[in-house]
Amino acid sequence: VVYPEFRSIRKIITNSNCNIGDSLILLGTHNERGVVAWNTRRRRTFLIDKSSPGFYLKENAVTNVCRDAKGMIWVLGFNSVTILDWSSGRVRSLNTYNPDLRKTYSIFFDVSDIDGMHYLCSYGAGVLVFDSQYHFVREISTKDGLTSNSIYRILPFRDSLLFVTSNNGLSVIDLKHGWGIRQFYAGDGLHGDNFEE
Repeated sequence: VVYPEFRSIRKIITNSNCNIGDSLILLGTHNERGVVAWNTRRRRTFLIDKSSPGFYLKENAVTNVCRDAKGMIWVLGFNSVTILDWSSGRVRSLNTYNPDLRKTYSIFFDVSDIDGMHYLCSYGAGVLVFDSQYHFVREISTKDGLTSNSIYRILPFRDSLLFVTSNNGLSVIDLKHGWGIRQFYAGDGLHGDNFEE
């Protein structure tokens, strides 16, 4: 074993990571083990999952672990989003219910934030928008001009654009000009129309 601190946590498959400071790395696990917290300086690991004390998750299936501009840790899963406030020790479950459509979303692959707004990928539904207090604002989908609702990643650019990858082209959402959306495909010069997770 290259890192002895992993002896107690065997057979993990990681799919994402997020650094906290210079010595703590959070690893999202693909095989429903939750999140592995690895303190590289102290050479210790511990699991954060549904049954862990202190920090806990809503589900053990993790699709991505990332940090927003405020330092909140977003743990995305197939059926839930858990937000960890590492500095205060608080845990929040994001309510992904859309009251207008009476619909709960799932399959979350990525999140990005610009100017206090949070943009969440929901595979099959498009982009979900939440305000700074984590309240649902709206859904952005093919009805609004996305190339596909089956999206994988959201990449912010200069606090005004969101590049949204999908299984059918690339969408660019202009956040400063009425949520306008431009579409790009292989015919426009992309390597292909399909962007896998």
